[in-house]
Amino acid sequence: MKTSDATAQAATRAMDTIQRCVDILHDLAAANPAAATATIDALRCYDTPAAEALAWHIERVAEARHGAAQLRRAR
Repeated sequence: MKTSDATAQAATRAMDTIQRCVDILHDLAAANPAAATATIDALRCYDTPAAEALAWHIERVAEARHGAAQLRRAR
């Protein structure tokens, strides 16, 4: 196998893993407001642009699912 093929396969596997992780976080946020706020707060602890972007996305999902008022009460 060529190095470029191996690199492409590794990148594909990494993207698949990231997508599975995002799906899990999405499911957690949809489960209940407490899980959503815990997930958001944990992501923000990383203090990176990628984690902040994911926290923002998860927060929008949770707001759509549970409502902003429920999220505020869960904090």
